[in-house]
Amino acid sequence: MMKKHKWLMIIIECIAMATLGAGILVLCDHVLERSDSEDSFRTAYSEEDKEQEDGAAEDVETGYRSYDEQSTELQGYQLPHPAGMNKTDKLSISIPMGEDSGEIGTAPDWSSLGLTAPDEDSEVVPPEHLIDPENYEDAPADNGNPYYIKVNRSQNVVTVYGLDEAGYYTVPLRAFVCSVGRNNGTPTGTFRTSDKHEWSVLVGGVYGQFAYRINGHIMFHSVPYYSRNKGSLESEEYNKLGTAASLGCVRMAVKDVKWIYDNCPSGTIVTIYDSDYPGPLGKPAAEELDLSDERAGWDPTDPDEDNPWNTEGYRFLGCGDRILERGYAYDLLAGITVYDEQENDVTDRLHVETDCDPWTAGSYDATYQITGEDGTTTTVSRKVYVKDTIRPEIYIKQDYLTLNRIQASSANIEASIRSQIMLSDAGMELSDSHIQLIYDAVTEEVAQTEITIVAIDDHGNYADLQTVLYIDWNPPLIEEPTEYKVSGDTEDEIRARLLDRIAVTDEESGVAEIKVTWTQHVSFRTYSVMVIAKDYYGNVSTSFFDGFRIEE
Repeated sequence: MMKKHKWLMIIIECIAMATLGAGILVLCDHVLERSDSEDSFRTAYSEEDKEQEDGAAEDVETGYRSYDEQSTELQGYQLPHPAGMNKTDKLSISIPMGEDSGEIGTAPDWSSLGLTAPDEDSEVVPPEHLIDPENYEDAPADNGNPYYIKVNRSQNVVTVYGLDEAGYYTVPLRAFVCSVGRNNGTPTGTFRTSDKHEWSVLVGGVYGQFAYRINGHIMFHSVPYYSRNKGSLESEEYNKLGTAASLGCVRMAVKDVKWIYDNCPSGTIVTIYDSDYPGPLGKPAAEELDLSDERAGWDPTDPDEDNPWNTEGYRFLGCGDRILERGYAYDLLAGITVYDEQENDVTDRLHVETDCDPWTAGSYDATYQITGEDGTTTTVSRKVYVKDTIRPEIYIKQDYLTLNRIQASSANIEASIRSQIMLSDAGMELSDSHIQLIYDAVTEEVAQTEITIVAIDDHGNYADLQTVLYIDWNPPLIEEPTEYKVSGDTEDEIRARLLDRIAVTDEESGVAEIKVTWTQHVSFRTYSVMVIAKDYYGNVSTSFFDGFRIEE
């Protein structure tokens, strides 16, 4: 009989939860605040409050980033209240890759991780636009100079911005590859440029062309030369462009640093920062010198007419193979300069054709074409590699996870936890088949336990989050009425007085909602009163009380 009674109560609870959620009963709505003097919960519930709550609930369900990240105060309860959505920090963990792991990246060796591979049939729909996570809200306003320069220290990329219509430097115009200081030797921060020198002595008794001071001893300049002779380039250092290689200055190819030297007046703002995202134009390709070539003592981009790299026909500079991050903004023309046989810059006539799919990791072809005044076309073929190297992002509905007793049952717990998690990878939502959950077995004696959420995308990028799972096993307690007689002139007064007679408490997550209704017996002048109470974790309790005398 006890088992039958238990199952009957569970069925009643499920019906009551559905009733609360659908709002079928025409009852009194209460969102209750705790009284300082007693454990019962009661308050007037205005339509304005209800609209605000309904709006918040809609945000939680559909907009994982829309909520304030602050948790609700516990207010004396044992379990925290559900709060808003929170984007979590991610931890990078090395994972073993399969033997066929290539340069583009393949699926990891799932079995060695003790994890299950994601469902290969899960459909991922790319967003309409490529991702540009640049924070343009921090862009400076017009300061009288034409450009604003940002140096991404971790990616060794310089991006130049122009003014938008509102007068802020948010329009990416040019990108250059560079070499910043080893071991973070280039300081981060925002500075203003000052003095310029066509040649400058550098640390170590070497020399740099087009030296342009950023701050203190930190300058933009060319790759060093052993002397003021343009044929004395440190060729090995030139081939390090795109990696950290200097003692702190920002090294660039001559054509690139000369552009900044010529076009950015003293007082130009320069921001040096770190980001995994190279910038809205991507990371250009660096020229690579053949050190056995007798011309390797010259920077091939130097516009000097005596440069031995000057040849008949067009010269495509910075036009190497490109590596793109899957789903992120890029420009395949960024960093490329084309000179004709008279050494005129004809880059504005360059265009590129490619079969590149920026949403799909792989190897693609790109053909750069330039058409001369006589109508002849010169082409250069290169490769474009789309890689996925950025970890997925884990979002949860608050700083922790919560379950009620039905959700925590062995049949429901996995699905209930997963429903509170969203994964994003390159702006695309991943299915929950990419989620692995690690936690100890949950029993009715467990009110909280640590849980690890593991997210692995299709190319082995790994993120995890350690958080706490709180479980409220008990529904609100509806106590026996203190008196079975109430009176009131209106239905609202009757409801309020019924709640005065019937105390509802919940010492775990707290009472979130109470609904009450009454029905008169046909043969008697007494009423049956039904009370449905729900706590903040969704547990529901229902009680019926017969014999109430209600006088209007």
